[in-house]
Amino acid sequence: MKHTKALLFWVAIALVLRFLNLSAKPPWNDELATLIFSLGNSLQTVPVDQIISLETLLEPLRLRSNASFADVIRHLISESTHPPIYFLLTHAWLKLFPTQDGLVSVWAARSLSAILGAAAVPAIYALGLLWNRRTAIAAAALMAVSPYGIYLAQEARHYTLAILLMIASIGCLLMAWRSPDRSRRFAFTWIAINSLGVAVHYFFTLVLAAEGIAVLISAWHCRDRASWKAIGISAIGTAIGVLVWLPVWLQVSENELTTWIYDPNFLEARLAPLGRLVIWAMTMLTILPVQDVPAAIAILSGAIMLLFLGWASRIVWRGLRRSQLKTNSLLVLLGAITPHPSPDHLRTPSRPHDRRPLSVHLFPYPAAAGCRRDCPLPTLHSDANHFCDRR
Repeated sequence: MKHTKALLFWVAIALVLRFLNLSAKPPWNDELATLIFSLGNSLQTVPVDQIISLETLLEPLRLRSNASFADVIRHLISESTHPPIYFLLTHAWLKLFPTQDGLVSVWAARSLSAILGAAAVPAIYALGLLWNRRTAIAAAALMAVSPYGIYLAQEARHYTLAILLMIASIGCLLMAWRSPDRSRRFAFTWIAINSLGVAVHYFFTLVLAAEGIAVLISAWHCRDRASWKAIGISAIGTAIGVLVWLPVWLQVSENELTTWIYDPNFLEARLAPLGRLVIWAMTMLTILPVQDVPAAIAILSGAIMLLFLGWASRIVWRGLRRSQLKTNSLLVLLGAITPHPSPDHLRTPSRPHDRRPLSVHLFPYPAAAGCRRDCPLPTLHSDANHFCDRR
């Protein structure tokens, strides 16, 4: 009961923080595109190379009663490079809310993302129960107040749903490691989650790649074929769910809409992502004013954040050391955190809004475990041995 109350408290905190001033900032380009396609409208209806009225410009943001899911998919495929699930979900969601002078409500559109962002708190708590309740509560608390998590949740975009599915997918993987005799029961659930994740964000495949690395490393320590049957079924089903998008990806790679992600500066394109990963990790726990403020305030804020990052890194490292992670376990942990930012987000130096990793939100776990002496992280090596013992 005590932990249930604590979880409800952090869920309430998460909802308050994500809905606070939800519609205060104006929507930016990608949010507007999400709204337009979710309404089943097209960007091609806006005239170009001529002076137009405000009413004409806002016309694609009007809710049409006769718009259908088919309209959403048709315009999305022809004018965008994103999968359809979140747009279809938003299409149904927006019909539940009244319009504002015929225009779609920005608050309504962002509220879906905010709810999904808050749902990550109980989701990561459930994942934390694979450690213990105290670590689960600590991780839920960190997720609830994560500045970057709040930032993502207050935009009408598909990132919070992708994060939610990522947590569910990794939970299925850990359950398969820990309880191979029961893993067959939820193999199809795991397949459905993975397939749905790709249909929400194409770079969910990087989450699957990290899981694949973890499975291969674990298989190196335990080669009992009977134990891997359920995971093999899940892998095959997931592969099918991914490959159905291959024709779409081939079209996307040739689409002019993706040309902006390529940076001609080879050195910057390789080094800049490393700095951004540090910044992302920092904003998981704290963020101070560094933009549109006097230089002195920005420098002071940056210095404080770096000091905080150093302090938090010590806690994370302490958690890793207490868990006595083997080399393979550390690789899996790094694989769960670092490869998931999409390449376009990593390569773009000039668009700060597009720098969104999908899964740095796993950062609360080593931090939460590091805060407690009795909360070691489970290691893949020990799980692999356990897996072999359960033949």
